[in-house]
Amino acid sequence: MRKNPIILTIFSLVLAALMLSSCSFRPKPVTIRNYVIDSGNKIAGQIKPLSKPFPYTLILPPVMGALPFRTQKILYRSSEITLSPYLYSRWEYAPTHMLMVKMLKTLDRANIFKSVAYRATGAHGNLYLETTLFDFSHHVNADGKTSFGVVSVMFQLIDGKTRDIIGTKSWVIRKPSPTLDAQGAAQALDAATNDLCLKLIQWLRETLQGLPAQP
Repeated sequence: MRKNPIILTIFSLVLAALMLSSCSFRPKPVTIRNYVIDSGNKIAGQIKPLSKPFPYTLILPPVMGALPFRTQKILYRSSEITLSPYLYSRWEYAPTHMLMVKMLKTLDRANIFKSVAYRATGAHGNLYLETTLFDFSHHVNADGKTSFGVVSVMFQLIDGKTRDIIGTKSWVIRKPSPTLDAQGAAQALDAATNDLCLKLIQWLRETLQGLPAQP
């Protein structure tokens, strides 16, 4: 029995159309975009290093913070109790880590201390600066039109020998976001950490002026 060539042609066309349609329904690969805050280069020109540092060695323990801020999720708040991640964007490193690196580099550039080091290096110091991160997220206002990057941090300067608290300081810094997305969040949070580091440098200088030659 001979097959009708017209029927074969129609069958081939239908089969090809089905194959093409099935290909079009395949999910496209998702591209994840990574962001990172500046390590302190942007504010280098605003930092006036001391000509003679204070005679102290400062140790920076790891920055403490709630679990969401120890992950690579870029978080936003649409209400006071709702904290959600952007789906296709993330930090290159966790906020606690990025903040630690930025603090180390800016404090070293400010030349306030004889030396500044991570606690993980095994170095011992006269002073320890403990840092607790309470917020590092994108706050979207109820109007859905404006938003802010918010960084909330508490610092404690501690005597390395007695473990007494020399000083405590907290800041909540808000910077407007240029856009209502992860990119805008990253830019606003970067600007907030710039202000934070400048305030920290000023506070440490003022605090150290009241200390004896050796803590």
